[in-house]
Amino acid sequence: MSDPLLEPFTLKGLTLKNRIFSTAHAPAGFVGPEGPGLRYALYQEEKARGGIGLTMFGGSSFVSADSQTSFGSIDASTDAVLPFYEDVAQRVHRHGAATMVQLTHFGRRGWDASGPWLPTVSPSGIRERAHRSYPKPMEDFDFPRVIADYAAAAGRARRGGLDGVELAGLAGHLIDQFLAPRSNLRDDRYGGSLENRVRFLLEVLEAVRAEVGTDYVVGVRLPGDEGAKGGIEPDEAVEIARLVAGSGHVDYLNIIYGGGFTHRELSDIMPPTGRELGAHLPVAGRIREAVPVPVFHAGRVADLATARHALREGYVDLVGMTRAHIADPHIVAKIERGEEDRVRPCVGASFCLNTEMFCIHNPATGREETIPQLITPARDRRRVVVVGGGPGGLEAARASAERGHDVILFEASDTLGGQVVPMSKVHRQSEKRSITEWLAAEARMAGATLRTGTYVEAADVLAQDPDVVIIATGGMADPTLPEGGERFVVSSADVLGRAPVAGKQVVVYDEHGDEHALSAVEHLLGQGNEIELVTSDAEVGLDIVHTVRPDFMKMLYNGGVAITPDLVLQGVRKDGGELVATFANDYTGERIEKRADVVVVEQGTVPISEVYDELRERSANRGQLDIDAFVRGERQRVVRTDGDFELYRIGDAVSSRGVHAAIFDARRLCMNL
Repeated sequence: MSDPLLEPFTLKGLTLKNRIFSTAHAPAGFVGPEGPGLRYALYQEEKARGGIGLTMFGGSSFVSADSQTSFGSIDASTDAVLPFYEDVAQRVHRHGAATMVQLTHFGRRGWDASGPWLPTVSPSGIRERAHRSYPKPMEDFDFPRVIADYAAAAGRARRGGLDGVELAGLAGHLIDQFLAPRSNLRDDRYGGSLENRVRFLLEVLEAVRAEVGTDYVVGVRLPGDEGAKGGIEPDEAVEIARLVAGSGHVDYLNIIYGGGFTHRELSDIMPPTGRELGAHLPVAGRIREAVPVPVFHAGRVADLATARHALREGYVDLVGMTRAHIADPHIVAKIERGEEDRVRPCVGASFCLNTEMFCIHNPATGREETIPQLITPARDRRRVVVVGGGPGGLEAARASAERGHDVILFEASDTLGGQVVPMSKVHRQSEKRSITEWLAAEARMAGATLRTGTYVEAADVLAQDPDVVIIATGGMADPTLPEGGERFVVSSADVLGRAPVAGKQVVVYDEHGDEHALSAVEHLLGQGNEIELVTSDAEVGLDIVHTVRPDFMKMLYNGGVAITPDLVLQGVRKDGGELVATFANDYTGERIEKRADVVVVEQGTVPISEVYDELRERSANRGQLDIDAFVRGERQRVVRTDGDFELYRIGDAVSSRGVHAAIFDARRLCMNL
C-alpha cells in the first residue's frame, strides 16, 4: 500500500510533492524591530530541506497600521517585507517545497500600546480579554481602507515570489470578530444575519483575488467549531464554509477547532500535552463533506500514525504537522529513508509557544544559524565520559557519539531519564518520557555505551582515561527554608516518585512557577486529600505557557484545590501529630500559619556537584567554560594546565534550569568536541 503522506497534491496550478504541511504560526522571538531576517528564513528552509511539501510562515502577519501585536508578528503592510519574502521563497524552492504567508488584521486582538499607538478596531466596541484592548467600532470609511490593505499585502506576497496567501479568519482576529455573534453586535449590512456577518470576509476575498489574479493560490483559515458560548457553532461553521467556498475566490479552507477570545480557547486551537491526538479531525471532515475545495487541518497531529489516519479516512486533503516539525524538521526525509522510528517525537509540551519559539528537546530548531540539525563527524576520536543519564547527559552522549567519539555514560539509578521520569508519572505529562527514550535510543545507535545502576566517584571516572568529562548529574530538590524545618517537608519529585497519600490535609508550596508543583497536586487528587496550593507569585503556574496553563487550572478548580497567592514559606515545625507551615505575606509581612499532614515544597534544585568538585583541580581547564565560544556555538578554546582531560558540567548540575536548558547546554558543547 502506498503511503498517503507521500502522495503529491495539486492545489490550483501548484503541485505539492507530498501531503504534509506546516501551518503559519506566530514567529515568537524571530521578528525584531528591523523585521524578519535570516533566522526566520533558515528555520523555514530547514523544513524544506527535510522534505516537507508546503511550509507556511508569518502566522498573524498584519496588513494595516492599526493591527499591531505584542508577540512580534511580521509587518506585511509595506514593501519593506519584500526582500524577506524573496529570500524565503528562494530558500524553500531550492529544496522543491512551496511556501505561503498568512495575512491578517487583528482587530480588537491587537495591541494599541505598540508601534504607532493607534486604537484597535472591531465590529463592535467589546473589549478583548486575552490582549486587553478596548476597540473602536469600525466606521464606514474604515472598511475600504482595511480591505485595500489586505489586497495590497496579498499583492506583495505574489511579487515576493511566494506561492500563495492564507487569510486568518480564526482565533478572534478581525475576520472572525465579524463572523462570531459574540463579537459582532452590529445592526448594519455587516451584522445580524449570517450572510451579513460573512460579508466583510467575502469583500476582502474579492479584493485579494482582483489583486493577485485567478492563477494564484488563496486560502482561508476558519473555525469548524469554536466550542464556546456565543461562538461559531458547527452548523453555522458549515454554512460559512459553503458561502466562502462558493464565492469562487478561495482554493482551499484550513479548518481549526476552537476560538481565540481567551487563553483557554487558544488552548483548544493549539492543544497541549495530555489532549487526545487528532481529536478534531472530524470537525475538518464535516467541512470537507460540504465544500468543493480542498480542506486542510492541523491540531495535535503529533505523530505519523495520526497523520496517515487523517488522510486515509478522508478527513482532510493536506495534514498539518506544525509542532511535530519544530521537534523534527526532517520528518519526511526520514520516512523516505525508511527511518520513521528515528523521528524525534513531538511531546506536546508547547515550549515552542513561549516568548521565543524553541522546542523543549530539539535545541537546533530556531537556532539553525549556529546549531545545525545534523551533527558532523570530528577529525580526531576522543574518549568522552558522561556522568548522569538525564536529558542533558543523554544529549551529551548522543552528540558526542555522532561526532565519532568513544562515549560511555554512567547513570546511578536503574532508569535513564533523570527528572523526566517522576514528572512523566502523571498522565498529562506521560509523553515527555519519550524525550529521554528517543535520546537514549539515538545515543546507542550512534555507538555510545550507557550504563545504568552505576554510581561513580572521581576515581571511577579517571579509570576510564578520559579526554573529556561531562558532568550531568542534575540536582536535588532544594528544601531550604529561612526558619528551618526542612526535615519535615517533601519535594514534588518525592510525591511524583511514589504512590499518592490518601485522606490527608496537604499544603503544596510552589516557589518555582512551572509545572512541577501542579503535577504533584494532580498526582495527589482523587485520593480523598484536601489540598491547598500556595505560591509566592501573584498567580499559580506563572511560568507555564498560556496554552498549557488552562488545563492545569481546570484540574485545580475541578479538584477543589484551594489556591493562595503571595505567601512566602518561612519554616515548618511539628506540633503533636501535625505539621505547621508558617508563611509571610509578600506585601504586608503578615505571618500566617497553615496546618497539614503533608507539606510539599517546590523550589527548584541545587546542583549535585561532588564528582565535579573532586575532578575540578585535576582537569586541564579546571572546569572553566569558554563562554564566548559556547554562546557562538564554537569549539572550546582550552587554556591547558597540568591536567590530562577537559571537564565541563551542564544543565541542573550547574543550576536549576530545566529540560531545554540541559539539552541546549549539551548540544552546543558537544557538537564541536
